[in-house]
Amino acid sequence: MPNNTTRRTFLKGATAAAVLPTIVPSSVFGKNAPSNRVNMGMIAVGGQGSSHTKKWVNHPQVQVVGVSDAFQSRITRAIATTKKQSGGPAKGYRDFLDMLDRADIDAVTINSQDVWHVPMAIHAARQGKHVYVNKPLSVSLNYAQAMRDTIHATGVKFQFGTQQRCMKQFVRAVELVRNGYIGKVHRVEAWSPDMTDDFTDFHGKPFGSTKPAPIPADLDYDKWVGPGENIPYTADRCTRQGAFHRYDVAMGFIAGWGIHPLDIAIWGLDKDKTGDGPTTIRPRGGLLPSKGLFDTVYAWDVDLKYADGVEMRFSADKQAMSYVRKYHKRPSNHGTTFFGDEGWISVDRKGIYYSNPKLAAVALKPSDTRLGPVGTDQWDDFIQCILQDRETISPVEVAVRGDTICYLSDAAIRSGKTLKWDPVKETVIGNPAAQRLMLRTPRAPYTF
Repeated sequence: MPNNTTRRTFLKGATAAAVLPTIVPSSVFGKNAPSNRVNMGMIAVGGQGSSHTKKWVNHPQVQVVGVSDAFQSRITRAIATTKKQSGGPAKGYRDFLDMLDRADIDAVTINSQDVWHVPMAIHAARQGKHVYVNKPLSVSLNYAQAMRDTIHATGVKFQFGTQQRCMKQFVRAVELVRNGYIGKVHRVEAWSPDMTDDFTDFHGKPFGSTKPAPIPADLDYDKWVGPGENIPYTADRCTRQGAFHRYDVAMGFIAGWGIHPLDIAIWGLDKDKTGDGPTTIRPRGGLLPSKGLFDTVYAWDVDLKYADGVEMRFSADKQAMSYVRKYHKRPSNHGTTFFGDEGWISVDRKGIYYSNPKLAAVALKPSDTRLGPVGTDQWDDFIQCILQDRETISPVEVAVRGDTICYLSDAAIRSGKTLKWDPVKETVIGNPAAQRLMLRTPRAPYTF
């Protein structure tokens, strides 16, 4: 961190709660508002951050005014992308804290490696800036809880980057389920790709190179690692795969991909808010690398059960195919299936699949619960909710509830034990060691 760390100390207590968002809802002005544009700051603009930069630059109600990254080359590239904006190019920052000092920034998008999500978002929120946080929310329960507390204290808008909530087929599937068109739901299955889908991109086979390598000249490596572990740099460390599959900065695809089908599962079950979570988590199996740089769970199969008897099975795709193919003719490497008393509905990014073709023709009644975004997609929903002062489609409670299933699944596999969970107190019952597996201590000085 820079020498002026004291100036940057995260705001505390009442001071944080007193900070207000700088954007004024458009409803205050009506359609004759002098400006309905949201000034956006981008934190981490490589990979998905690069595509998000393009989305914001092309959004008519957004002006990207600042970009920050640990790689100077990525900052330079992002600035070039913003040059076509009517308001001109964004300003670049090596330190995201310098960017957040700007009073004219209304909102930020965070696309860093997972361990940075919460610290960055907390700092932004405490300065009154709305936050869009890419999935998963974080790497541990205590990080997630701190994020939830901060959003409640500051009142800024929070959007979780589980964009499937804004895709038509997922909204349609969840509406059918929530409105009882397959009867009472008693089981749900969720699955996603695992680390092995990334194997071809690793420099060191099969689990990443551990050979020390020179740090690129344009990289602030200590800042990239942040709250994680400052191990020697290797060719696989600061790559897309290194940001997903190294346990000190992420949880692997059990969270980084798995959160997508899990989010749809808990949305369809109407169990996506604080206070309703699984009470029993039983690991069927899971694999961890025995060597190499990457050390996250790369294969998993977990049974979860809720207090009301609803069961969930959460697996990596290769494990899931053994049971999904028994009823699904064209399964993808990801998906969510709801089983009710009167049939099943399965959904993925390619479409919806039904046990009974008649379900495809169901017309929802005016009295049925309707879901879906305020805007056209996850990003536009965020902007419209800021301008209209509305809750986003993926608020912080949803992020914490979905992420918690990932933490529990990971802890169950690593401990090899069936866990009992109190979803209200948010604690593992009778197993302090498993509870500790769900907690992290950030590396100093990158604390929050």
